[in-house]
Amino acid sequence: MLGARIERVRRPQDSGAVGCALTVAVALGDLPSMAALRNVVHVEETFTPQAEHRATYDRLAHALRRIQPALSGVARI
Repeated sequence: MLGARIERVRRPQDSGAVGCALTVAVALGDLPSMAALRNVVHVEETFTPQAEHRATYDRLAHALRRIQPALSGVARI
């Protein structure tokens, strides 16, 4: 779908808040750089797209875009 490697962190439900806090830590100088976050953020699993499945990814993405409006009142996608 995206054609990019995806890394899942240890507690993905907290990733937005943790990302904000770490960005502030870099801005305040508590962490030296954004690159230093690799030493702080723990990646639990990495997903790499498989080129041979590209047609399937594209078909599923198209289906999701078609049903998204119907799901808007039920789920956040």
